[in-house]
Amino acid sequence: MKFRDTKPIATYGIRFLDKFLVSINEGELVLIGANSGCGKSTLAQHIAKVNTKSGVKTALFSLENSQGDTLRREIYRNYKDLSGDWKMSFREFNKMVYDNNVNEELFDKAEKIAKEDLGNIWLYEKPADGFTVEDLKRQLREMELLGTDTVFIHSSMKSVGDVEGGADTVIDAWMEYFKEGLLLLPTHTWKQMSEEYS
Repeated sequence: MKFRDTKPIATYGIRFLDKFLVSINEGELVLIGANSGCGKSTLAQHIAKVNTKSGVKTALFSLENSQGDTLRREIYRNYKDLSGDWKMSFREFNKMVYDNNVNEELFDKAEKIAKEDLGNIWLYEKPADGFTVEDLKRQLREMELLGTDTVFIHSSMKSVGDVEGGADTVIDAWMEYFKEGLLLLPTHTWKQMSEEYS
């Protein structure tokens, strides 16, 4: 019996996952499944940041977020870490910023760290009028992404908008483009993984 060649190209950046899953290999499709609000987006963003720092060319499609949301959430997480206020919610943080009631020194540090962490990631968020399949293909070409690259895509069809053929068309387009690379889609939920859907 022969195993196909498996070339490790990325890591999860979390000791537990790296110990038991070892690595992310070239050509693999990794699904991150959990209920809404459990941290799929945060985990995908963490994986993207860790691998970018290691020199892995990474693109993060966060299609549920409006432009600027990913940076704001990263600043929020850094601000919580720096201030030690672990109970602060994202809503509370936004109100503090709106009311100009944040510690400016900590905010500036949090913003600097966030921009450094996200600076080398090709980040695409939802435009006001949504995406089409051709938009996505064009952006992939503009980003000079290769079919062998590693790409993290966080999306929902309501964010992409109406596309002829629906979700299957969008996923087929991405899978075709990255058929020799690694495509991660952290949008699977436990509901779709239940026996009812098996």
